[in-house]
Amino acid sequence: MLPAVKLENLKILHFELQYPQDLVVHKNQGRNVIIVGGKNTGKTLLAALILKEVANASSIFKLNIDFKWLKASELVNASRWDNSKSVDHEFLDNLNNIDFLVIDGIDVYRTGHNTPPDTVSMDVLFSYRYLASCPTIVICTPEFFKTASKYEIWGKEFTSLLTRADNVLIELY
Repeated sequence: MLPAVKLENLKILHFELQYPQDLVVHKNQGRNVIIVGGKNTGKTLLAALILKEVANASSIFKLNIDFKWLKASELVNASRWDNSKSVDHEFLDNLNNIDFLVIDGIDVYRTGHNTPPDTVSMDVLFSYRYLASCPTIVICTPEFFKTASKYEIWGKEFTSLLTRADNVLIELY
């Protein structure tokens, strides 16, 4: 069981969940949360605690807020195509309007796949999420975050998502 941690105690996130409209306002702002840290620094735990608090608040205040936790490998698999499979547009379309989408391990993409992710599909996904103001929580290492060339395989909209000035950046070391 995860320990009880309230988001209002995490001053770095700059919002409180004291009232139901606060959660809705934050969701509608579409501010992304980028969690950067080395191995075993608690990145995934922190993201889980954030979602736990969102789920608790939405339950308490009877808000219809959904979220999805996604491993980066699932996203890569859905968005790549080769002779044996096509892009899974249905899977990607279902991610467009998820209120809070967590992408864990975004930097673990390996070049061992026959083809990289389809950047057009990725651009469509992240463009829809941006236009719908749906926050995305990205979990990655400092090496990935600091190396812009690695973003290319994810498309220009993902690069834009990571570099937005209004993102909440949490660095764990």
